[in-house]
Amino acid sequence: MAPMAVVTSPENQGAWEQRRVLVALRIELAGLQLIAERGFDDVTVEQIATEADISVRTFFRYFRNAGDILAAVPTREARRMCRALATRPAGESLFDGFHAWFHEMDASRDVTTPTGLLEQQAVERWSAILHDAPEVVEAESGALPVLTAELDEVIRARLGFGADDDDKVGVLSSAFAAVIWYVFKRTQGAGDPDLVGRLDEAFDLLGHLHTPDTV
Repeated sequence: MAPMAVVTSPENQGAWEQRRVLVALRIELAGLQLIAERGFDDVTVEQIATEADISVRTFFRYFRNAGDILAAVPTREARRMCRALATRPAGESLFDGFHAWFHEMDASRDVTTPTGLLEQQAVERWSAILHDAPEVVEAESGALPVLTAELDEVIRARLGFGADDDDKVGVLSSAFAAVIWYVFKRTQGAGDPDLVGRLDEAFDLLGHLHTPDTV
């Protein structure tokens, strides 16, 4: 069964891939709308297909199940963040890179494009579900392990870890992912619009716990 379709590098997509991503996003939005209205346990693949005006067979070309609908936003956003972190200046600390990204993440999505607009709508619908049912989103989306896995590669590259440093990479990626997820869940759950400020504060706190020359 094919993996779910998640936007990876919009600027490098051909026409066919752009169309595929747009279809996936429309299915995702339909699924998120139904989950918001009915609750995750009461939404089926058949219902999502009907809402998106597609066949069930088409649904399975893009997503494996309803859980993949909830996983799409955190997977896409984690990959977007890690791509940005990977291209930060070489002499910049990882903490400074995170802070810079927090302030750029909203502006980095071009909502004047069809893809960017649908992505923004998906984030908003997903966040509303997180507000109402954080435990369900955490369990069904796998947001924390997704974020941890995406951070592994960028942390390894940015900090120069080798093949024998898996434990160090795992500890750091798990710690950073847990803090980001904790703040995001708390801000969305509390309806706090100051996500960037809360992330800044959290990483400032983390910064007091490390030696500047190492991270």
